[in-house]
Amino acid sequence: MSIVKYSLSLLLIWNSLSAFAQIIKFDATINVPKPVEGHLNMGHPGPEGKELLVNNYYLTLGGQPFVPVMGEFHFSRYEKTQWEDVILKMKANGINIIASYILWILHEEIEGQFNWDGNNDLRAFAKLCHTHGLFFYPRIGPWCHAEIRNGGTPDWILTKKHIINRSNDPVYQNYVKRWYGQIARQLNGLYYKDGGPIIGIQLENEYRRGKGGEPHILWLKKTARDAGFDVPLYTITGWGNASIPQNEVIPLWGGYPSEPWTTHTKPLGINQNYFFDSPKNDESIGNEDAKKDWQPGIDFSIYPYFTCELGVGNQISEHRRPIIGHLDGLAIATTKVGSGSNLPGYYVFAGGSNPTGIYTTMEENRDETSYYNEYPDISYDFQAAIKESGELAPSYFEIKKLHYFLNTFGTELAQMVPLFKHSGDKKKDLQFAFRTNGKSGFLFGTNYLRNFRKPIHKNVQFEIALNNENIKFPSGELEIKDSTIFIWPVNLNMGSLTLRYATAQPICNFSSGDTTTWIFFQNNEISPEFCFKNTNIELIQAPSIKILKKPNYTVLSNIPVGLKNNFTILASNNKAHRIIVLSNSEALHFWKLYDAGKKICLVSNGEAYINNNELVITPREENTFVTDLSNSIRVGKVLKLVDSTNVFKKFIPLLNHYSLNTLQAKPKNELNNSIWLKTNVDEISSKNELHKMCFIKEFNLTNPSEIKSATLNYYNQNHSKINVNGKWINQVINENQLNQLDLTGYLKHGDNNIMIICPTTIQKSAMAAHLVVNYFNSDQFTIATDESWVTTTQYLVPSKFLINNTYKTPIVVEQPASMKLPFYNHYEITIPEQLYQDGSIYLKINYTGNKALLRAGHKLIADNFFNGQTWSIRLPANKVNSHPVLNLEIKPFEPDPKIYFELDRPVNYSIINIKSVNLIETKKYIIPLDSN
Repeated sequence: MSIVKYSLSLLLIWNSLSAFAQIIKFDATINVPKPVEGHLNMGHPGPEGKELLVNNYYLTLGGQPFVPVMGEFHFSRYEKTQWEDVILKMKANGINIIASYILWILHEEIEGQFNWDGNNDLRAFAKLCHTHGLFFYPRIGPWCHAEIRNGGTPDWILTKKHIINRSNDPVYQNYVKRWYGQIARQLNGLYYKDGGPIIGIQLENEYRRGKGGEPHILWLKKTARDAGFDVPLYTITGWGNASIPQNEVIPLWGGYPSEPWTTHTKPLGINQNYFFDSPKNDESIGNEDAKKDWQPGIDFSIYPYFTCELGVGNQISEHRRPIIGHLDGLAIATTKVGSGSNLPGYYVFAGGSNPTGIYTTMEENRDETSYYNEYPDISYDFQAAIKESGELAPSYFEIKKLHYFLNTFGTELAQMVPLFKHSGDKKKDLQFAFRTNGKSGFLFGTNYLRNFRKPIHKNVQFEIALNNENIKFPSGELEIKDSTIFIWPVNLNMGSLTLRYATAQPICNFSSGDTTTWIFFQNNEISPEFCFKNTNIELIQAPSIKILKKPNYTVLSNIPVGLKNNFTILASNNKAHRIIVLSNSEALHFWKLYDAGKKICLVSNGEAYINNNELVITPREENTFVTDLSNSIRVGKVLKLVDSTNVFKKFIPLLNHYSLNTLQAKPKNELNNSIWLKTNVDEISSKNELHKMCFIKEFNLTNPSEIKSATLNYYNQNHSKINVNGKWINQVINENQLNQLDLTGYLKHGDNNIMIICPTTIQKSAMAAHLVVNYFNSDQFTIATDESWVTTTQYLVPSKFLINNTYKTPIVVEQPASMKLPFYNHYEITIPEQLYQDGSIYLKINYTGNKALLRAGHKLIADNFFNGQTWSIRLPANKVNSHPVLNLEIKPFEPDPKIYFELDRPVNYSIINIKSVNLIETKKYIIPLDSN
């Protein structure tokens, strides 16, 4: 048989097999074991009636099981004035707990000098979480990692000779005890037992020393408790060869979409985080050199399955530059929850920017700290759900649907155990898990795998055996496409009704009078089908929906999606249940918010949250709309009603608070800011034939940081020599050519001077210079030739031994017409003066290059490793007003760069290009809410 005929035969066989139904079966005839309680040695559970307790499955709050959602936000990497905005965006996403590293190096950069002010104001941040009804979970280190310098350990600790870092060494313990005491002093009175927001602490991070490291973890816990940290939960990271003293701390787990820390530039294999399974250890977290095996003999079943580092994003490193998609984080979180996790925790949920230190930048890097990876100096965007700029990433809207589900149905879900349906070919097969209590449950399904296209699966049905019945659904057969992710209910208790199954995902519900509205959404074009048990059904009001009534249940199919296509079921107790199946677009724009305990349900294409009993909408485009489902908005002077039904009211703003402006990035050469100075004399005689023309600039370098690099960009049409601080520059200096001279070793802290010596000539000539000094803390000092330089013409060259008072102001001339300097990788961007005074300004730069740096004056305010995405920077008004002309530098790639990209097209390493620069201005809409 020929190869062609053989291939056709295989194809025919595959097509005939795919015509048969794929029936996915689960045997859920189980009895869920009773949770084990009281064995974990935790702290004070909190006020009476509100106790926060933990068993080997889940948390309870006031005796009620629940599944909280935790998101990480580093307050010290964000402007204090913007904390509340980010906190409210996290709350609007369904986050219950805000976690944050307390980064030692940012609070004690200089030994013994603690800084708890401004962006470091830990106490203010904790209180702000409490103000908005969120728990706070500090991760107190001492070592945190967080891609910050030394993992958060101050330089002065590591430079001591008589200390053993991260150990029970008495010298190290002394400093840690003092550090914990400082944190505890800031948080005094804010613990959960005091009515405050702090429900737990994480000790250390990634302490992978197995049994040998347990004494140190125990010492850290005791030291924290002695300092005042009496909290319901004590946790550590559990992956790798973690040190987990039994019953004393709860191990938390993680899983990321990519591995930017891995020490190679090859494509990654299949990511195991996209599959349902019971193991909790992600061996892909961290560099390859770390030991990642689990400790032998540890019984992890005594601990609940909680996570603290699920990635909706990943940081970009110099050598690996992933692009995290909008579904990457949702798929991981769904598989972890479906696998039994009862606390999804994200790292990081909100990105940030590294502050610059007094002496150094604060990123982890190879050259200075011998770390495995190189990160941007400033940017800690992390491709997070809330971007470094404060804008919402597409992943924010995807993950929000899952969190609303957990907020609403977490009590039931927490008490359900997972059953798995393992796949033969993970790259191709559907992935499923069923969480159940034996009578009801939730079916979790994914047909998604990052960086792989999954095949379409046709003719799919499910059959679930429960303790009292078998349920097969749907009535027809499904087609499940690539990138489908869903959670479907089985025997969902809806109060007076029982939803036997639905092929649409529930989000939440809310009540008004005798009517409860249930919000679902369509999963990737799968036709929704609902099946209700007939018990208590009085009447179904469902025009245009196919209704099939069976003896024990009723099936509703051919259900159109969208707000206008709802249906209602009247129960025998006179309660009405309105069912709305949102389209995928509507689901992405759906918001479940709270105002004084009342649910506010909206559909809006803006960014929404509630603050001080007002709805705050930030536009994301010009045509902003707000659709009110819970009858909560008062029109006032902000909105105009454009559509209304018995289910919703749709409004649009009266004013447009969104504008987009196109800006120009004006290219510069190295001497753009320099003034040209005359270097020739008008005549030569025997009196000045051997004279030298001297140019001198005195300047002071007082930055506390050390000089990282210093370059003198210098062009002279005349022959010249250069002296810096009494030392002659031993580098080739060419005339009629741009010279870039390295002055790093010549300059010093304090007073400096540059002297340029030229022979006298009557040939018309000029020179210009531009000195650029970069410091290890990212500050930049520049001076250019101008009239503050002085000049003299004399036989003897000025020196420290010769005092000369004949200096004059140099003569300024035009740039020589014959001199053409090419533009280089620097640009000026002028920000318009008329900007919103109470709004936000975002600069969007679409470029190609290795690394981009943006400066306002001498300060680096943003940077970015190119990965193919548009760079977005929030411009603080104070910096823009002070420096309306921003300086952009795009660094080129090194020859033959060793970088892994995830791009649709290959990168042209030889080209630096700015494709577009846009400025977006937004102003929030403040909308009053109905107080009833």
